[in-house]
Amino acid sequence: MFGYIYPEKCELKLRDYETYEAYYCGVCKAISRRYGQIPRYVLNYDCTFVAVLLDGCMNKARFEKEKCAYKPLKEKKLVAYDSPSIDFAADLNVILAWFKVLDNINDNDSIKYQLARLTLKKYIKKAEKYSQALYNVIADGMTKINEIEKQKSDSLDAAASAFSQMMKNTVACSEIEGRSQRIPLENIMGELGRWVYIIDAWEDREDDRKNDSYNPFNLSGAGKDRAEFLMNISLNNALNAFDLLDVKKNGAIIENIIGMGCVKRTKNATQKE
Repeated sequence: MFGYIYPEKCELKLRDYETYEAYYCGVCKAISRRYGQIPRYVLNYDCTFVAVLLDGCMNKARFEKEKCAYKPLKEKKLVAYDSPSIDFAADLNVILAWFKVLDNINDNDSIKYQLARLTLKKYIKKAEKYSQALYNVIADGMTKINEIEKQKSDSLDAAASAFSQMMKNTVACSEIEGRSQRIPLENIMGELGRWVYIIDAWEDREDDRKNDSYNPFNLSGAGKDRAEFLMNISLNNALNAFDLLDVKKNGAIIENIIGMGCVKRTKNATQKE
């Protein structure tokens, strides 16, 4: 994922936004604890959503107020701790960042991306140690996506479906138990994965055209209406899956992110030419 999934802040209650920020800080601190300081720079909103979503089902996080090392002059903030969902999100964040860098190198083998690869190389070894299964899911999924992209498929759904399936498969690597919880979570992760791939491709089409990089919108000639339709279908499917989920907490935050934050992001992307 690439940092697209975040809440519509003005529509959240203050305490809900504080809770969301606590998970964001919690994932950041989990990355620091498990990998060190440098990988904290790859922290993104998408994996914060994963922590909020999974812990909403597991309800294991504890919350404490403390200072942020990067903002020592500000007052203490609420931080989420001690949840396997937060550690899972931290590992997922680092693994996705690694494969995003490799994908960028395939598109544009610049010094910037090579330096990023060298920087993250030692941390990806730790990620494999923490969760070999999760690493394998992402590695296998990215291999399939790269094969589709090398074939220059003009299908809007081929690579998006492969990315969707990859994100869906990550749920099996978490500590979520029970088919009744797993299936809706898989569908939420899968549909949001599809949405992320489509919106990323839509927004990157001009850069991809200049760099002669793969982009299904450039190859198919599909326009704004088609892009918006596909994105909205995925978000509607994710909301339908959420209705089947038995969340113990964070329900208002999750619904806000999918039903408002992602919807607004879609409108912003498709209205901008």
